[in-house]
Amino acid sequence: SVSSSSSSSSVFVPIYNGTSVKSKSSQSFAFKLFQATTVLTLLQGYMGVYCAFSLISVISPLLISTKTLTPQELGNLISISRTSRILPKFLSGFAVDLLGGKGMFVLGSLGTGLSATAFGFLGIFGQNASNGTTKLIFLIWYTICNSSMQICTVLGWGAVIKSAGRWFSYNSLGKAMSILALSYLFGDGIARSYISFCIFLGFRWQSIAMIAGGTILFTGLIVLIVLRGSPTELGYPEPEADPSNVLGKEGNEATLMKWDSSLSAGRNVANMGKVYIPIITLPLFWFALLWYVALTMVRYCFLDWWTLYLTEHLHAAPSFAAFTSMIFPFAGGFGSILFGIFSDRLRPYPLYQYGSMVISQLILMVLLLILWLHHTFVDRSTFYHAGVVGYLPLLVLVFFIGVCTIAPYSLSSLISLRIGGKKLCSSVANLFDGAAAIASVVSGLVGGSLLSNLKDGAWSVLFIIGIVSNVAAIVCLVAIMINVEYQEKQKKRRSSMNEAVSTSEFLQSLEQEFDRDEEVEGQKPLIREHRSNQCDK
Repeated sequence: SVSSSSSSSSVFVPIYNGTSVKSKSSQSFAFKLFQATTVLTLLQGYMGVYCAFSLISVISPLLISTKTLTPQELGNLISISRTSRILPKFLSGFAVDLLGGKGMFVLGSLGTGLSATAFGFLGIFGQNASNGTTKLIFLIWYTICNSSMQICTVLGWGAVIKSAGRWFSYNSLGKAMSILALSYLFGDGIARSYISFCIFLGFRWQSIAMIAGGTILFTGLIVLIVLRGSPTELGYPEPEADPSNVLGKEGNEATLMKWDSSLSAGRNVANMGKVYIPIITLPLFWFALLWYVALTMVRYCFLDWWTLYLTEHLHAAPSFAAFTSMIFPFAGGFGSILFGIFSDRLRPYPLYQYGSMVISQLILMVLLLILWLHHTFVDRSTFYHAGVVGYLPLLVLVFFIGVCTIAPYSLSSLISLRIGGKKLCSSVANLFDGAAAIASVVSGLVGGSLLSNLKDGAWSVLFIIGIVSNVAAIVCLVAIMINVEYQEKQKKRRSSMNEAVSTSEFLQSLEQEFDRDEEVEGQKPLIREHRSNQCDK
């Protein structure tokens, strides 16, 4: 890649297919239209993947009623498939950074769609398996298909971040990523509604699994046809990566590394590994990772247990509790877009950008304390007698908790791009997601254990866990702010030193030129005398 010769230093012009990119304006209406198409294509593609995330939980009543699986077998199937996603989450970012965003997204959609289809197809033959050995074989195949389906989904989000990083300038990524975050905030609800409608129409679970697989393949096909991996494929310059990324100018390179055929495989892998050393030795990376894990604990305290809290503790109707569970992601979607707009406006001022996230976390702290006090001191029988209206203050509270929890959480991808640039953004994002996956498993285990042992007293403990996790998130954000401030000061110091060196060199060159001029002035009489002698002769 080469830097643009234009006056704008924020435009990055790569070499594509051996020739330089045409000089097209990245501010033109056509380019903005291509950017919008990229966002919408990725949005529908990742929403399609959620058919795989939601499939088993929605069709679980059918699996049990048809005696395809027992509740224990279903529980084991879900646990194995969730656990199987953790390690690939850590490794998939490396694959996306190495092979590219578009290709890995399409590959993930292909694997997910085929696995879901195979799950339904095998169910046609395995439903009536009564022999112990035969049923065990089919159970193993069900587990393999479902685990494969879940593993392939982990390629999606890293590929989304990789593609967005190549299409959008770091000054406008906030809005783009906030819209793309709607894919997982609303994707689950849309996928559940879609699969539920198939059940309403009377389809068997085998047919529904194949319909879900076909839907994923269709959305992946749209990505394959419509999406362009880089603006350079259309003759536009590729926007520059965040200049504050750890890798500096190297962060502008979208590919992790070219495989050198003259070196051994071990040497190539070792060279790739060296690229990660600046990342894993960076305090900002570890503070951001811990912040993401802490906020995940807060998030899953609500996602996993909120409906159960309403039905078991406050005696709400299950249908009402299910409806109110949708408030959290929808509030998060609203907050995500709002935060994305403000994030772009505050991008030139990193301290203010992270400061707004700290303010959001502090507001969340107040809301969690109010919710805990509400749980502790308000008699729950008042909800039962007041009806739906009695729940209204609680629902308003949950709406703002969703805004303050999901909004900064959904913009973690900006931190990934700030740390790793275009080169390692997927790796950083998937390391965050891998750690968050472990936190979500821990949250489920801790919550289930508390509810089993403490019964109704477990709710206070869960609220306190959420509050403590939020305190940890605030501490990590403050540490990130201090780290960013230190980096900014170091950058200004280096800039001042460079200016001082440049000024010193300039003055020195002036002095040398002045000396040369003086030397010439001193020789002028001799030159005139020599010329006079020549004339006399």
